[in-house]
Amino acid sequence: MIGKDSIVIIYLQNPKEQIWGKIISLKEYGINIKGIEIKSFDDWLCSLNTKDESIGLGLYEVFFPMWRLEKIYLDENIEGLASLQERLENRTDIKIEEIFSK
Repeated sequence: MIGKDSIVIIYLQNPKEQIWGKIISLKEYGINIKGIEIKSFDDWLCSLNTKDESIGLGLYEVFFPMWRLEKIYLDENIEGLASLQERLENRTDIKIEEIFSK
């Protein structure tokens, strides 16, 4: 079930954007999410340094009104394709909880 603390990919309209992150709150009027644009995800992943205090850098907390939301997907494995969360944890050895606690 999608709700607070879910790791998701949201699709937005006007302008079109895709955001990956953790839901801070989900209300009838909009969504607060801490995350990053999908198009920046791989660059951000490469920039993470596990020995650095900058683990949470690059993520931002933002509110999107409900009229901008097209759809919300849980970030989960699909038919052999790793989720973005799993890719992050496998490539950096950083647990998702550490990323969003900074």
